[in-house]
Amino acid sequence: MLYVKKIIRNSLNTLFTVLPAVLSLIAALKTSLLFLGLTVVSLFVAIWILPYVKRRENIWMFVLSAACFIPVNIQVVILVMTSFFFKDEPIVLSVLQGLLYYFILFSFEEILLGLITQRIWKRQHKIVA
Repeated sequence: MLYVKKIIRNSLNTLFTVLPAVLSLIAALKTSLLFLGLTVVSLFVAIWILPYVKRRENIWMFVLSAACFIPVNIQVVILVMTSFFFKDEPIVLSVLQGLLYYFILFSFEEILLGLITQRIWKRQHKIVA
């Protein structure tokens, strides 16, 4: 019976780790703000529930959100690039411009989620380099 509980607990930990990435992929494919909101909520739930995250919530929020928001960020950059900018620019300039927008969006969301995480979970281990 103890073995079954351990399997169930490990399965749930895996589910909560993978769920934000799956929801983010669905949000990018369907361009749905509902799934994007569910992705953010599932990230916070995963950080709250997963046992290996305790006292290291901020760094894990950084790692999980960096991995989970890749599809959504790419979708947003493509949408912005095709909607608001000239299409007669050289392809190299467009790619570099898209990368710049991707990293600006990435940095903004990481800072925002880091600040929110720091406010929710105040007691964390110090990160020593």
